[in-house]
Amino acid sequence: MKRKTKIIATVGPSVDSKNKIHELIDSGADVIRLNFSHGSHEDHKNIVDWVRDYPKSIAIMQDIQGPKIRTGISQKDTFLNAGQVVELTSKESKSTDKSIFINYENLLTDIKPGERIFIDDGQVVMRVIELTGKNMAANIEIGGELRDNQGVAFPDSKLSVSAITLKDKEDLAYGKKIGVDIVAVSFVRKASDITEVKALVESNIKIIAKIELKEAMKNLDSIIDESDGVMVARGDLGVQLPLEQVPFAQKKILDTANYKGKISITATEMLQSMKTSFRPTRAEVTDITNAILDGTDAVMLSAETSIGDHPNNVVKVMASIC
Repeated sequence: MKRKTKIIATVGPSVDSKNKIHELIDSGADVIRLNFSHGSHEDHKNIVDWVRDYPKSIAIMQDIQGPKIRTGISQKDTFLNAGQVVELTSKESKSTDKSIFINYENLLTDIKPGERIFIDDGQVVMRVIELTGKNMAANIEIGGELRDNQGVAFPDSKLSVSAITLKDKEDLAYGKKIGVDIVAVSFVRKASDITEVKALVESNIKIIAKIELKEAMKNLDSIIDESDGVMVARGDLGVQLPLEQVPFAQKKILDTANYKGKISITATEMLQSMKTSFRPTRAEVTDITNAILDGTDAVMLSAETSIGDHPNNVVKVMASIC
């Protein structure tokens, strides 16, 4: 029986040659995803060339990075304890257990007292207490180690940063040059973010809006209307929303996309255990099956294939479930 649900496989260090790319496709990959958060333009071009050398046509997805807000370099062995108060600054400096640099220039204007800040996908959680001149003070609610260049999320805040960065524009121009078929747009907040990307790519390119922000959930209808499809990006969505709400958000996104006749993709940790294991967990198989029953058009593999131990087997297992 012909499989109806498509498989998107991300490539990376585990799939770094023409033969490995072709083996991944032979295993069942329908779309090859290039993650432009990693790798050089030359790396991505090589992969495109290898995919185009395959005997049948395979779609290539370019996933652009979007605005990445991070901490800077941290003093060695910096640990933040629950209950302590730290200073946050947008002025570049080495972070310590007393002062943390965040590379967001609108930190003081966009983030308000009472709002939470997550570091490293919520491994460290703090809440802003007050603005203190050119900096702000925050109370550590969940402590943890502070390492170099960790991702920062603001689940309660409305950020003024553009969804499309200079790097994204350069990457989109390069994607246009090497002939990608699909562009996935990260950290979409509103429909105009998609409109901006449309102006930068060829009209035949499919634009997928990644739904991973609370603000995007509020603007879901208009974002889907402006896009060719949506991706349920459960990683960052699970930081923005309480984890127990993510399954309901997933169902809402898939239902809305199906109602509007748009492409839908379910992503993140689909077969996460198979980065190292040869077999999936029962929970993973159930998760994938539920996404298919909810009407997802495609499922996406990320770290499982890009840096996993046996990417071909992961795709074969996914194909057997789909």
